[in-house]
Amino acid sequence: LQPASVRVYAPVEESELEPLLSTLRGIHNIPITINDAATATPYPSVINVASVPTAAFNLRVTLNGLSHTFPGDLDILLVGPSGGSVILLSDTGGTTDAVNANVTFDDAAPGPLTVVATGTFKPTNTGAGDAWPAPAPAGPYGATMAAAAAGDPNGQWRLFVLDTATLDFGTISGGWSLTFEGPFAQTATLTAESCAPANGALDPGETASASICLQNQGGVASGTIVGALQASGGLENPSPAQSYGVIGAGQTVCRTFTFNVDLAA
Repeated sequence: LQPASVRVYAPVEESELEPLLSTLRGIHNIPITINDAATATPYPSVINVASVPTAAFNLRVTLNGLSHTFPGDLDILLVGPSGGSVILLSDTGGTTDAVNANVTFDDAAPGPLTVVATGTFKPTNTGAGDAWPAPAPAGPYGATMAAAAAGDPNGQWRLFVLDTATLDFGTISGGWSLTFEGPFAQTATLTAESCAPANGALDPGETASASICLQNQGGVASGTIVGALQASGGLENPSPAQSYGVIGAGQTVCRTFTFNVDLAA
């Protein structure tokens, strides 16, 4: 039995984190400027992913702080390292201004996006014949997150944002993120057990503590990192999320989390 948890990557331009947890997240927190009737800046916006297992996973993408004065003009394409792609958003969103919306795309979402607002949606394309200027690949493009996630997830993930008509513009002020949900292999060190004598294993019904470490393998400091255990996989009543703070280049920071083990585990 191993407790589930959250694994977080810092912005790729700043650092490379090698955390020892189970849900993986890549973050690009540099703003994207959506230019009028043109490609965005930068084009594409890139997240470099490494050390993600090739086991089956669910992929989510979040656009942080999306604003636009005519969302129906937006065409947004995600392309994975192996060439898989998905149209996240095209020919939808209508005329209602998008204002600082945090928009997540997930195949498991309840439905498509009709108005750009904070929430979780299926990838949504209501038109046909979409095309993005080079260096975006030519179509055909996928319609699901699974299509983009096909193949090895390690490498360059590219987000192509295009405004297709005049007079309107916007921004993705907080950049964007990728989330890979495992299960993946986990590593944690038990530091305390309520069952006596301690046996170095998780026993049903006991309370345990585990030290979970993040290591910055990049050349510069990370952003602020927060980790949290998830109540799943036999783990109950996890202690609150904890900040790992800013992790310097080459440094390892550990935090101790406490949880209960399910009686039926």
